[in-house]
Amino acid sequence: MRVQQAGGLSGCLLLIGLTAWALLMIAPDLYRVVDPLASAGFAADNDGRIYDVRGPFPQEADSPAWKAGLRVGDRIDLTAMRCVPARGAACASLLSVLGGMGGTQLVRAGRVLALTILPADGGGARTVTVAPQRPLMGWLSRPPLRSYWQPPGYYGHSRAR
Repeated sequence: MRVQQAGGLSGCLLLIGLTAWALLMIAPDLYRVVDPLASAGFAADNDGRIYDVRGPFPQEADSPAWKAGLRVGDRIDLTAMRCVPARGAACASLLSVLGGMGGTQLVRAGRVLALTILPADGGGARTVTVAPQRPLMGWLSRPPLRSYWQPPGYYGHSRAR
């Protein structure tokens, strides 16, 4: 009895192509173990409302956002920061904050975000410059999958309801 091979050369080429694509998609994330991303220390929803100014830092005072003067309730002025032209510095800063559907975003260390902010207490718009920093982490918390975990109470509420 003879077993028939399915796919032949085209199946082999497809497997090699898909494997190469998968490696190109996954391998860059492994670099984060050696050189982790930085955090601006705040989170904003898709309307630009800032709802967290601590981020992954142990205290608000350690957060780059807190040091820059951002407070819970402030809003990112989305009208002033619209992406016209699409390659402008304002657009790059806005996409760094809202690019992943809002929330906490991680950026490369050394990047500086310039945001137009509408204060929660009223007043005129002001430009705030935030320099993201790497939060202090132990070597066990560096694997890429652990970078997405947030401790209980991170978003201002506990898991128990």
